[in-house]
Amino acid sequence: MASEEKLLRKIEKYNRKLLRRRNRQSVDRDRSPLRVSSDNEEAHIVQTPEVEPDETENTEIVEALGQEYDDVKKYEGHINHDISKRWNYLLSHGLSKTERDEILKCHTLPENCQLLDSPTLNEEVKAVISETGSYRDKGIANQQKQMGTALTIIGKVMSQLINNTSDKITTLKSLTEASKLICDLHYQLTKTRRSLVAPQLDKNFLEMTQNTIRNEYLYGDNLSERIKTNKIIQQSSNSIKKTVPKPAIAKNNNTKQMGNRNGPPRQANQRQPAKGMAQGGPRMRQQPSQRRPSYNPPHRSERTRRAHYNNRK
Repeated sequence: MASEEKLLRKIEKYNRKLLRRRNRQSVDRDRSPLRVSSDNEEAHIVQTPEVEPDETENTEIVEALGQEYDDVKKYEGHINHDISKRWNYLLSHGLSKTERDEILKCHTLPENCQLLDSPTLNEEVKAVISETGSYRDKGIANQQKQMGTALTIIGKVMSQLINNTSDKITTLKSLTEASKLICDLHYQLTKTRRSLVAPQLDKNFLEMTQNTIRNEYLYGDNLSERIKTNKIIQQSSNSIKKTVPKPAIAKNNNTKQMGNRNGPPRQANQRQPAKGMAQGGPRMRQQPSQRRPSYNPPHRSERTRRAHYNNRK
């Protein structure tokens, strides 16, 4: 607290000095008459040197202002050339499946830190999610296992350093295996980012950038130039490609299709066989139908005569 109060007093003192100096200069300018000075007079003017504040005082003021922020991205320091050479390859190409499986097989997760293992998806949730969701979850779970193995290796090395039971070569080998797994994870996440934006991109663009190696950018640098070059190549190949004419399909305007469109068209002059006659053979004689005789009621005059006869009886 005492040092902070001292620093604040110095800052106030410095501000008062600046304020007095500015006021004095403004008063001198107001009092001085306006006249044109000659070159000789300007040569004899003696300039008063500005009194700069103490360097220690400036340092304390800068420290009091806090951290200086810079928006420019910077890369500072260097790592060993042999290490950077191997890491850069793994970050852009990844590990082979054989090498990855060998490293994962050689290291077992510690018993007192079982959370390094990836959590298993609950069966209740697994039963309701889609096949695509289950596949993506499995991929992320494998990445978690790989990260857990890398942390296990680092934890073993740290434990050996604490217990003073490690040698230089063994430590370097262990850290190399851990760095391989982490660099491979970095590469897998790069592929994941590409797969997430792929549905919104053109098919030709995806084919062009399929084997592109990343650098500072996800799809490499000079992407605009490569797109223009690819379009020029496509236009050139289309201009020299042989075009095969399609066979003309004859259309019969007099034929009117009816019924099933997929069946053969019915010819207009084709005569349909008569009923009861086989196609291409003699006409078959129809058998007379055996019908039950119908009842014909008597004529009205006959009924009247019968009724009159019955009444007489």
